[in-house]
This record gives sequence, C-alpha cells and structure tokens, in this order.
Amino acid sequence: AFVLWFQSRYPFPFDYWPAVRRNGLVRVLFLVAIMVAVLLAPSWAARRSGVAGQLAVLLLLVADVVTHVPDQNPRVEAARMAPGLWSQAVPLPPPRLGESRVMISPEAEARLLHSDVRDIETDFLGKRLALWSNLNLLEGLPKVNGSSTLQLREQAQVQALLYPGTNSFTNGLIQFLAVSHRTKPGTVVEWAPWTNAMPLVSCGQRPVFADATNTLAGLVSPDFDPTQIVFLPPDAQTIVQITNRTVARVVATRFAAHRVEVDVKAEEPSLVVVAQSFYHPWRAEVNGAPAPLLRANHAFQAVPVPAGEHCVVLSYRDQKFALGAVISAGTLGVCLIGCCLGRRRFVSALSGSPPEIAAGQVALQRLRSPAAEREPPSVRQP
Repeated sequence: AFVLWFQSRYPFPFDYWPAVRRNGLVRVLFLVAIMVAVLLAPSWAARRSGVAGQLAVLLLLVADVVTHVPDQNPRVEAARMAPGLWSQAVPLPPPRLGESRVMISPEAEARLLHSDVRDIETDFLGKRLALWSNLNLLEGLPKVNGSSTLQLREQAQVQALLYPGTNSFTNGLIQFLAVSHRTKPGTVVEWAPWTNAMPLVSCGQRPVFADATNTLAGLVSPDFDPTQIVFLPPDAQTIVQITNRTVARVVATRFAAHRVEVDVKAEEPSLVVVAQSFYHPWRAEVNGAPAPLLRANHAFQAVPVPAGEHCVVLSYRDQKFALGAVISAGTLGVCLIGCCLGRRRFVSALSGSPPEIAAGQVALQRLRSPAAEREPPSVRQP
C-alpha cells in the first residue's frame, strides 16, 4: 500500500502508473492467498492433508514470482547479440581501449531513448549500430557515456555538459575526451569521423587553478583548449609548482582494465593528464614511488612528474572491496565449519551410546503404554 501510494504521489520519469497499480494489486492478492494458506496449514495437517497444504503454499509463491514481471523485458534471439555487427556495417576503423572513444550525439541519444520502433528486433539492431546504452560492450568499443546504475558525481556533471538536450557540441571538451567517432548529423545509427581527438594521455599543459563552478564553466567555454591548459582544484597549488606550459611528450601508453602505464619524457617538471574518471581507489606511482593523483578538468586525472624520463603507473586498488571479500570468505568458512560440526553431532546422536539408547527406549515405551497401565497422578513420584 505504501509503495502504491508513493508511486502515485511521486512518480519516476519512465514509470507507467496503470501497470504499477495493476501489478501492486495482484501482489496484494497473492500475499493474502499465501497468508491464508499458511494459517490453514495446521488444520490441513490435522486432516492428514498437510502435504497438499504445503504444495499449495509453494505453488502460490512460484506463481507470485512468475507473474511479477511477465512482459517487462522483451526478448530477441541470441544470434542478435553476436559481436562484430558494428565493424561490418560501419566503414571506419573502430576505436580501441586506450586510444579514442565514440560519442552519440545528444539528438540521437534522445531519439534512441524514446524510440517508437514497434518491431523488437529492428529496434535492437538499430540500437546496436548506434552503440546505445551499454551495447558498445558487445563490440568492445570505448564510449564517452554508457549505462551505469551508479555514477560518480563529477563524471555525471561533465556528462550533463555534453547532453543538454540539444545538438550543440562543446568542441574543446570533446577533443579532450578523445572522441574520434560521432553520430553523423541528422542521423541516428550512422557514424562520421572526428579528426581533432586528443590521445587519452597527454602532458605539458599549463595548470589553471579553479573551483568546481568555474571549472565546469571553463570546460564549455569556446576558448577552452585542452592541449594548452588543464583545470586543477585550488588545493592542488601546494603540490604543483608549475606555472606555464612545459615541454614534455608521451612516449608510450599501455591500458588494461585496472592498470595504466605511461612512459613520458619531460624536459622540465610537467603534468601528465589522463582522460579517465578520477576515483579515490586509483593510485599513482612514478618510477615505482608513490605520487599524488590530482583531480583534473573536474572529473579526470593528472599526475605531476619531475624532469626526465619516467614510467607513470595508475593502478586501481579498492581496499574496501578486498575487505568485503575477506569478510565474505571468512563467513563462508565459518558456515562450512558449522555444517561439518553439526553433521558430526547428528551422526553421533544417531549412533548414541547403549545407556542413551536404553533410556530413550524406556521413555518411548512409557509414552506408548495404555493410560490404564500408567501410575495414577496421586501415587507418582516427583
């Protein structure tokens, strides 16, 4: 009742109230039926129909689960999920991890989100060609945005700059994000090359220290040139002593899921800027020694390096995840030990010592003896 009331008063953007109301009422009916079956179970057991009552409860539970979301998720043939569709249909070299990204235009994003194509397979194949939501993962293609249940706050704020609901592009920000493929103007599933993409790792920019509000405004400014400047938070001034653009270059980069390696050659102290999301489990090292990892351009990463040739390593180490895994493993171990000890006690009880068996037989015999043969209450010993 609370869920239905809350839904009617505060609906979410894509909720459909008639379906929610109908589903909620059906859930109420199942709940009532299950509770009635549970309450009647003792009387069924007294009538020697306890098994039928238990089966009725189980069948009601199964029916509740099966009918909960009967047609919410449409289905397509598994063959439609086969990778390689985009590469076969698009006559452009695809981007690769650590090199560049694709970006759906705001206009195409809106049309795909509210697609009115009736045929499920046609709609799905069109969205695959458009690399919509997380369908880019089937092709192994990196993308500017995607389908994320949980988003980093700063990353979502930068994404909001790219998708204001119009087809206007902030060219400097798109260049910084290494966009090499964009949706072709006026289309939804066709792609066009974007030639001024920066590499995902760059260096030598002049730092500009600004708070979050001014940084976001600077990212969409027509004067923003990501090859010349990088925005850093004000508290980074105590770490970064660089004041001008520097002479430095990236020699090589190696990207993996949880590790980025960058070989850089700098003629003077410089900043290495990485266009991937800043998040606290990332750790930076320069030539094997810990180094500060700074927030760059509001949502991304930067590492200061001294003059010379260096190997910068960014590694993702989530200590809380590791702690959770250790706790889960310990809990599993305790459960296994408990199961083993419980099994031993059960087996020991079945094969009890002769005195225990004798005592149990005496007690059972007394229970089975007729009431007339038992001692009257008046002469029983306490």
